[in-house]
Amino acid sequence: MTRIMHLTAKTGLGLALALAGMQPSLAAGGYPTEETIRYVLDCMAEFGQQNDHNMYTCVCRHDVITREIPVYEHYDGARVYERYKVMPGEKGGFFRDSKLGESYYEKLVAAREVAVKECPKVRHLEARKPDPDKEVKTLVE
Repeated sequence: MTRIMHLTAKTGLGLALALAGMQPSLAAGGYPTEETIRYVLDCMAEFGQQNDHNMYTCVCRHDVITREIPVYEHYDGARVYERYKVMPGEKGGFFRDSKLGESYYEKLVAAREVAVKECPKVRHLEARKPDPDKEVKTLVE
């Protein structure tokens, strides 16, 4: 039963993303929501699994990248350059010879370095309970 619900939910999500793709919604900062989700899922896969620890790290890193590269088209250009610069032959040369693509890619590499520094991999999440012995100050009297 759980497997059927999971497949139904997965199919529903796929359909929703496909329909949303007709009119891409933009997350904060002008990045498409689908790209944000894709980045976080790919990042969590690189860490080995989808869990809360990895999600917090990956969302933080995506936020840093969007702060460092606020224009989505520049980020997308960097990703295209990164993906296709290794293509052999003339087709790859088209991308390797792109000075604009290379400059976008350099900014992406720098943004990733900042993201790694600002968002270390979360190792452990712990819910903290308030300490009843500590005085709690309120702003409203």
